[in-house]
Amino acid sequence: EASTGGAEDDINRVKGSADNLERSLDEVDSTSQAAATGISSMAKAALGSLLSLGALSAVLAGVGSRQNAIADLATSARLMGESAASVDIFSKAIESIGGSSESAISELQSLSSTVTGIFRGANTEAAQTFGFLGVQLRNADGSVKGTTQLMLELADSVKNMSGPMAQFHLGNIGISDPKIIEAMMRGRAELQRLMDAQKDNNIVTKEQAERARQYQESMGRLQTEISRAGSSLKDALTPYAIQFLDV
Repeated sequence: EASTGGAEDDINRVKGSADNLERSLDEVDSTSQAAATGISSMAKAALGSLLSLGALSAVLAGVGSRQNAIADLATSARLMGESAASVDIFSKAIESIGGSSESAISELQSLSSTVTGIFRGANTEAAQTFGFLGVQLRNADGSVKGTTQLMLELADSVKNMSGPMAQFHLGNIGISDPKIIEAMMRGRAELQRLMDAQKDNNIVTKEQAERARQYQESMGRLQTEISRAGSSLKDALTPYAIQFLDV
């Protein structure tokens, strides 16, 4: 027969894990504005039964999808030396003509990698292509041009080319998505118009990107606490399950 003291110790360990989980939920609430209803309110209701931890984890995963998307976009932009807003605007411009925002970001990353390779002397063919197209990689003050700025300048260079010719030259510098090539062949003015039309389309701001980063970090700590609470519950119940099976 299990001792009363042992049972109380088990309950206290599980309760401690639940308390840590509630503190993590409060932290997520303070950094997320993704839901009209407080996350911790929903989660704490589920905590009425510790057996609902699996369902709680699924709910939180759904609620965080928007924040994760913002954080991922901001990370991609930072690695390219761009602002989250400029990358978001370009991706939504491509999406507005039937393309994929994910592909747009991927193509920006590819172009950025090509430029980095040129500066390291590792991509002479791409350097020759930029020269042929008449596009400089640096501004007059010597600073490196941004990736979206290069996209606009390249659009002017391929505007009057045939489709196969534009595809060939842009492919040499890392741009291969058909919808992006189509948009660039419309010329700089049209591509700029498409981008300007997105500026009021819920574009990611610097503040949103920072909030999403904080949310991801809080969610990571929360998932750790969910796992810990679940493990504590299973460990606490194991001796009693063994006794039940041995009866």
